[in-house]
Amino acid sequence: NVIDRSGMTLKTFGSDVLDCPWGVCVTTKGKIAVCDWGSASIKEFSQQGKLIKEFSSSFSAKPYYIIHHNGKYFVTFDTHCVEVFKNDGGFLYRVGEKGSGEGQLRDPRGM
Repeated sequence: NVIDRSGMTLKTFGSDVLDCPWGVCVTTKGKIAVCDWGSASIKEFSQQGKLIKEFSSSFSAKPYYIIHHNGKYFVTFDTHCVEVFKNDGGFLYRVGEKGSGEGQLRDPRGM
């Protein structure tokens, strides 16, 4: 659902393609990216709610949260890492691994 500041629903979209949505962000160009935990993918929508593209981790991981910064998507996954993708969904690099030491993460969530 897209809601206004008072909590009123303005629009609903994605129910036909989203299995279990978690994190969401809006890019500087107004595109809406959603972490779909159920399908283990990230889905990008237009402002009108049309599915534009879908991409996922090459490590069979399920996404939790997402931000878009400097033309890149930063996504936290259930594999204790953050993966970085280009605007087109192409994988760039991975940060972290499971643990509590330097360079290690445990269930990273919000960014």
